[in-house]
Amino acid sequence: RVAAGDFHVKVSMRQQGEFKTFARSFNAMTEELGAMFNQVRLQTEELNSVLASLRDGLCVLDASDRIVLCNDSFRRVVQNDHPEEKYYWEVVRSSRFAEIIKRAKESGEGSAEELSLADRVYSASVTNLAVEKRRVVMLHDMTEFKNLERIKKDFVTNVSHELKTPLAAIKGFVETMAPTAGEENGPYLEIIKRNTDRLIAIV
Repeated sequence: RVAAGDFHVKVSMRQQGEFKTFARSFNAMTEELGAMFNQVRLQTEELNSVLASLRDGLCVLDASDRIVLCNDSFRRVVQNDHPEEKYYWEVVRSSRFAEIIKRAKESGEGSAEELSLADRVYSASVTNLAVEKRRVVMLHDMTEFKNLERIKKDFVTNVSHELKTPLAAIKGFVETMAPTAGEENGPYLEIIKRNTDRLIAIV
């Protein structure tokens, strides 16, 4: 019963002697084992809760590059409900991803790079663990950040283009009027031209 996981069982011996001492020691050992297994169970539940709460995809690879542990976010990223015990290249079909893991494995140091998976952009980081030559892989979704970055870039490009067009027209008209401006209007045109050039340089 103890071997099957029942740590509540007790050995009772009425007679004195070595068997009584053995029974007492066995019961003490069983209680200690039960406490240890309970502690491991609580730690496992706590670890699973932490992993489940992570929004980033996380998986742990063993020395042979098999996935030994992962969270729900990782399963959603790779669109696979049971990636455990599979090689990472069976689950994540990306040469870029393979390069990042290979680099970390060969160098013995962590590595991080951006990669695209299923129309999403991720920051993939690999950290080596001393325990059994395992590696922790994190996938942080940067798609929204990249979209915002692209929108900002497009906005700046459009604004600069919209500003350059009227400034170029002003400069062109000033240069056209300059030869016939005369002494009275010449200084004003020069001021307009100088400030127009300044605005073009700022843009």
